[in-house]
Amino acid sequence: MKLTFWEIECERDSSCYSIREQTKKAALQVLNDDGPSGYANVIDRVTIEYDNGFDMLQACTNEDGYYGLVIERKSFKI
Repeated sequence: MKLTFWEIECERDSSCYSIREQTKKAALQVLNDDGPSGYANVIDRVTIEYDNGFDMLQACTNEDGYYGLVIERKSFKI
């Protein structure tokens, strides 16, 4: 099971506060609404592969951010 999303890392607090959205446009809109202070100046397209749905659920509820096998992470300047 693969999941691809866009992420702008929170640098001022826990990674659970990073911006993660389904599209790049949506992530940039949240950044614009929140203000760029405290966030990285790059946006990452992340693809993660999970063994099953339960592993994905664990990742979604994990305070330390996501886990799973990251099969691609590509950064773009904002």
